[in-house]
Amino acid sequence: MSASPIKVPDVVTGRLPQFVRILNQLKQILAINNNWSVLLLGVGRLGRAIFSYPGFTPDRFHIVAAADSNPTIIGQTIEGLVINDPNTMSTLVRDHSIDISIVAVPIQRTQSVIDELLEYGIKAILHYACITLHVPSEFRILTQYYRYNL
Repeated sequence: MSASPIKVPDVVTGRLPQFVRILNQLKQILAINNNWSVLLLGVGRLGRAIFSYPGFTPDRFHIVAAADSNPTIIGQTIEGLVINDPNTMSTLVRDHSIDISIVAVPIQRTQSVIDELLEYGIKAILHYACITLHVPSEFRILTQYYRYNL
């Protein structure tokens, strides 16, 4: 059975230009001119807006995999990528050589998702939760409070 594409609502796309700026900051922090494979976790309204925003992917940053815990969208296709079950994160990270993750999950799940990503060798994370996260000092994390950047 073929997965049907999900229409992406134009809910927050007007607020997304700052994401390009944040990714460029991340590029500076990493100080390496590589192409980066990115895993998007959370494909709700914010995740879909990130996924579909045309200016989101500056050169060298490419969303190559996406996952969401909502069973109604697992297996569906958005922007040409199949939405995976988050239980497959370790496989996604390994198979796609992912170094960076964008975390757009509910605030209650952010820390546990980031803990899991650390176990899989993710080197940097961009997230949107208004909380203090506990990560090792050598780990790179950028917090984007999109409500404050309007």
